Amino acid sequence: MPDQGELLSLKSNAAGFLADADRFHSDTAGEEFLQRKKSYQRKQDIYNNTRVSRAENEETRWKKIEEQKFQEENYWSNQRELGAKSMKNKSCVPYDPLTLQYNDSMDGEKLRYEDDLVRHRAKVRAQNIVKHGDTRCGFNIINGNMHAEPAKIEVPQPEYLERYGHK
Repeated sequence: MPDQGELLSLKSNAAGFLADADRFHSDTAGEEFLQRKKSYQRKQDIYNNTRVSRAENEETRWKKIEEQKFQEENYWSNQRELGAKSMKNKSCVPYDPLTLQYNDSMDGEKLRYEDDLVRHRAKVRAQNIVKHGDTRCGFNIINGNMHAEPAKIEVPQPEYLERYGHK
């Protein structure tokens, strides 16, 4: 008959064998500490990787912004050299809006002529309204007085063509 201790215990090479030192292992707080430490280190690694990737993204973003700024500066320096956009404060009309005087240039004279044509058309229209307003006969039908002959309105001539050459 086998020994009673042998019935309750396994041989050391058996699959279910457990040594007495391992059976009465009591450092569960140490194991929990190591597990917490491992979890904490994993979180710190995640934070560190996130921090590094965000820093790289920020550096890339700033490089892109600086490149755009550099390209914009090149664009504006080229535009200034060409002179197309360097006249920001130049008026688009050839007269001074404060004094309402035409510029002393061909454009100013041309604008003066065009404005004179507009005034001429307005005078002709006003004269036609007076002339044909009441009746087309040569006298006032209410009081019988004759209409006065309207003054001749002269058509403005383009003087700038003589001054600056015909264009």
